[in-house]
Amino acid sequence: MSRILHILASARAEGTPRLVVDWLAEKSHVQSVLLLSADRPEIVAELREASQGFFQGHLELEQRGRRRRRSILESVVNACVTFMPEVVVCWPTWAAGPTGTALERCGPGVIKLIVHCGNPASATVVEYLASDIRFFPAYRANAVFACCSDYVRDSFRRRTLFAKRRFQTVQNCISLARIQARADRARLERKEGDRIRFIMVGTMEGHKDQATLVKAASLLRVERSDFEVWLAGGGANLEVVKAQIAHEGVGDCVIPLGSRNDVPELLGQSDVFVFSTTRAEGFGTVLIEALAAGLPVIASDVPACREALQGGRYGDLVPAHDAPALAATMRPLLDRRPNPSRVNSAAYVQRFCAQVMIDNYLSLCL
Repeated sequence: MSRILHILASARAEGTPRLVVDWLAEKSHVQSVLLLSADRPEIVAELREASQGFFQGHLELEQRGRRRRRSILESVVNACVTFMPEVVVCWPTWAAGPTGTALERCGPGVIKLIVHCGNPASATVVEYLASDIRFFPAYRANAVFACCSDYVRDSFRRRTLFAKRRFQTVQNCISLARIQARADRARLERKEGDRIRFIMVGTMEGHKDQATLVKAASLLRVERSDFEVWLAGGGANLEVVKAQIAHEGVGDCVIPLGSRNDVPELLGQSDVFVFSTTRAEGFGTVLIEALAAGLPVIASDVPACREALQGGRYGDLVPAHDAPALAATMRPLLDRRPNPSRVNSAAYVQRFCAQVMIDNYLSLCL
């Protein structure tokens, strides 16, 4: 049994904080959480309740430079002195540098550091050299970098000046039983005459592409009105997406839901999962969640989605940023509403349970 400290940027109801909640549900280790910022405290109660130690930092997410580094460093040192972890998992990559410095102050080599890499390395030479510089204190602290996909791992290995063996693939997990049970209950509440419902779950940030899905919906809306598209997720581009919905005139069928704490229920109330994203996508764990909920999947044909869906074996891949192609793939489903099924993907989604991910993370420290 290990003592694990999770470092999170915020408690927003999105992928990484939810992933940590799934870890905390596994009681095979003693786990604690350091929340760097009090901003966006959407699931802070869940994190506090599930962890066996909870620490609140004082970082303001908009801070930059020395103030940010100092705030992270002090928070990590305080949490480590109090909780005495054996392993620290730093989920935001931008916090890896000061976290590495903090662990060296706590005693070089005493605490193992794992840095989560959820998105591919920056594309330009200047950006990845800057990334190496930011990572250097973590590298000096003997950190290993857990990449959520082979695509992310290979992007770092191609660009980094560090030892390539430090970057290893460990895919993200889902809470399989919880998603299936909650989705199934919600599905029973659907009404007979409901319109067919497409859903996308994803933060409204630059590495996602809700814009193409909105445009595809506008193309379908010219022909049909018996469908709707739910967009679940918050973020910096939420108002931009709302403006596009208004501009395209699809406010009657494209519904932005904002950040949500009931994603399994939303999946159970939907018919098709659509994931419109970019090459900056790291893995797309929500694709696995959609499969677990029994939904057919349509996704952008970018490396991360291709890997998650096994080259199209578990869903349809559509050229990225191509609204007509996306609309063409969605169109046949308007006439033959798919029945929920987990038969084809049942064995596959079992690979993504939390305990497997935890074991694989801890194996990196050996």
